[in-house]
Amino acid sequence: MERKLNISLFATIVTLIALGLTTYVGANMLMIGATEDAIVDSVPNAKRNRVGLVFGTSPWVANGNKNLYFKYRMQAAAQAYKSGQIRHILVSGDNRKKNYNEPVAMQKALLELGVKENDITLDYAGRRTLDAVVRAKKIFLQDELVLISQRFHLYRGLYLCQSHGVDAIGLEAKSPSTALNVPFRESFARVLALIDAHIAPTDNIILGKEEPIQ
Repeated sequence: MERKLNISLFATIVTLIALGLTTYVGANMLMIGATEDAIVDSVPNAKRNRVGLVFGTSPWVANGNKNLYFKYRMQAAAQAYKSGQIRHILVSGDNRKKNYNEPVAMQKALLELGVKENDITLDYAGRRTLDAVVRAKKIFLQDELVLISQRFHLYRGLYLCQSHGVDAIGLEAKSPSTALNVPFRESFARVLALIDAHIAPTDNIILGKEEPIQ
C-alpha cells in the first residue's frame, strides 16, 4: 500500500513538473513570437510623433554600483528624442518607498542628457510593466507608444500593449553583456504577464484624474 502511494505521489510530482515546464516554454514562445517583429532599432518616419514610454528601474544596484540597465534606457530615450524619433518622453516607475523615486531619477538623468523638462512627463504609479501600460492609455491618453527598454523586457511590454489596445513598437536599449540573471527572471515574468493580460483584473492599478500629454 505504501509503495503504491509513493508511486502515485511520484507520478503526480512528475506531472506537475511537466505541466509547469510546458507552461513556461509555451508562454515564452507565444510572447516572443507575437512581438518580435514590433522591436526596431530606430523609429520609422511615419511614427515619429509618438510618445516614448520608458519603463522604470533603479539607477543603482545592491552593491552601490550604477545600474547599467537604467543608464542604457536613459541613453536610448535621449538619443531617440534628440534625433526626432519621439516627441515626448513618459517616464513610468515606482516611488512607494521613502527615498526611492524612479520617475524623478529618470527625469534627472534625461535632463543631464539634454532632454527639455517640458518634454518629460512623470508617472509615479508605474509600479509594474502592466501598470505603466494601462496608465499610459487611461491616464495619459496614449493609444500609440514607443516602448523603450532592453529587448528581453520589450517582449512583455509589447504583449501587454497588444492585450490592452495600445499600438506600440519597441525601441531596443543596449543590454549589459555580463548580466544574465535579469533576463532569466524576466522569462518567468512572461508567464505571469499572460495571466495579467487575459485573466487577472486591473482593479488594483492606481488610476485617477486624466492627464493628457499634449
